[in-house]
Amino acid sequence: MLPYFAAAQVIIGMLAWEKDLSFYLPWLGLGLAGYAARTLLYNMALSVSHKATFSILKNIRQRILEKLPKLPLGTVMDMSSGKMKQIIVDQVDGMETTLAHLFPELTANIAGPLFIVVCLFVLDWRMALLSIVTLPVLDGELRET
Repeated sequence: MLPYFAAAQVIIGMLAWEKDLSFYLPWLGLGLAGYAARTLLYNMALSVSHKATFSILKNIRQRILEKLPKLPLGTVMDMSSGKMKQIIVDQVDGMETTLAHLFPELTANIAGPLFIVVCLFVLDWRMALLSIVTLPVLDGELRET
């Protein structure tokens, strides 16, 4: 949210006909720093999430391979090697995108709007309540389409 706050301050300065560059440079630096921090933290979260996901996928594959010798021999013989590969490799790989990206993106997508609502309550509780009232209305419209 820091880049947006800095941009708002720059716009306020422009509307006030502020011509001194020393007014704008700190706000531009703050906005750039906020964007850099967001990028760094998001990439760190994505890295941790991917490491955890690959560990989970490894454990899933190991459990599948541990269960394979316990299956009836007829079941194993009836299953082609391509089908086994599809289950052990492809289906488990299909979970990677969901697991690796779910938590960082979900957190980012929830934290931003939540922060805005908190800021609205700090500024004016009536405006915050009005912004929350629109959520059920939008939800009803989305269900109809």
